[in-house]
Amino acid sequence: MPRSGGAAILMQLGDKTLHFLVGNSDILNRMAEVKCLEVFNDDILLFLDELSSLLLQDRSLRKYSDVVSFAFWIRKRNLESLGKKYKGGQLKLGRGIAFHITPSNIPIQFAVSLVYGLLSGNINIIRISDRQFEEVDVICQSVNQLLSKQKFSHLREYMCIVRYGHNAELTRQLSSICDARIVWGGNATIDSIRRFIIPPRAVELCFADRDSICLIDADQYLAADHETLARDFYNDTFYVDQNACSSPRIVVWFGKRVSDAKKIFWDMLSKEVKNYEISPIAGSEKLLRFCVLAAKDREVSYTASDGVKIVRVEIKHLSEWLLDHKAGMGYFFEYTANNLEEILPLLRKSCQTVSYYGVSVEDIKAMIGKYGVRGVDRIVPMGHTQELSLKWDGVDIVETLSRTIYD
Repeated sequence: MPRSGGAAILMQLGDKTLHFLVGNSDILNRMAEVKCLEVFNDDILLFLDELSSLLLQDRSLRKYSDVVSFAFWIRKRNLESLGKKYKGGQLKLGRGIAFHITPSNIPIQFAVSLVYGLLSGNINIIRISDRQFEEVDVICQSVNQLLSKQKFSHLREYMCIVRYGHNAELTRQLSSICDARIVWGGNATIDSIRRFIIPPRAVELCFADRDSICLIDADQYLAADHETLARDFYNDTFYVDQNACSSPRIVVWFGKRVSDAKKIFWDMLSKEVKNYEISPIAGSEKLLRFCVLAAKDREVSYTASDGVKIVRVEIKHLSEWLLDHKAGMGYFFEYTANNLEEILPLLRKSCQTVSYYGVSVEDIKAMIGKYGVRGVDRIVPMGHTQELSLKWDGVDIVETLSRTIYD
């Protein structure tokens, strides 16, 4: 039975306060009465497949590898394969209105979050920041183009993408009528959002500040394709300005020929960053972060290349607080280890992803299990840290954003 009262609350929200990139105030006001869908609904899959085609046809987007990856990810064939585990058993429906608060530093994340909500069968309100990105505009234009077609007109009521500034009252109202709230942002953002109460049966997913590490066996690296691995590491880090939680902040080396491997690795990466632009403020931030760290640990050393595009901070000892001194846009800690157990201080709760090259994934998993570490949700090969998935931070997002009707 449709919930009553939600529409009345939302009637206060109009075009003067909200800037709609997709949808409008009438659609927003009616969302409380819209029916939930089954997970991996066929019309949603078709819509996302055509969105994929539109984006891949736009040659101007080829320069945005994150948009291209997103477009490939939402192809119907891929999503149908991912959806097999959620279909064919018990009936699964969306929870209702999903209110998404997306980050300002990862342009594509709003679209990824929207896909999570749609695949889960929900009615979605996506709040994006005031920062302007071409990727956001093009994706929203493509969504609107598809929703204007007759065959997708019935899906208009399942998505509103809105932009508004820091408005506590709007966030409070939208939180008060949601059945699920998804918050992507730093710890401070999450703390501020949690001030706004959600209904008792609503669920909440918060994706907070995390950090990630990269493990490389020097001897295996020296025998590999250095150019390809440099491109892989660039995509893991520089392409998202090292803003993604899954971007490595520290490179830990193993093996006998570490010095030889380091030289080649960073020289090859320097070639990849030739066209990477960094602001003077970002360069100053890197130096400031190092100075603060050096005041705490006198044994650290600083190496910069290509101006300050690549900054390496050599660490003699690992500690739990090390990655609290992180910066972005090419700021890396570097450590040489004799065994895997040495990295245990890094595997705190905030550690999300361990990427690797030449190091045994089974050995990594065995070590994590043996010591029962509180961190680490993903172990992936170098070059795969930014891959999209229906599981994030150890959570099955579709499972969480849907409800199962048991018989």
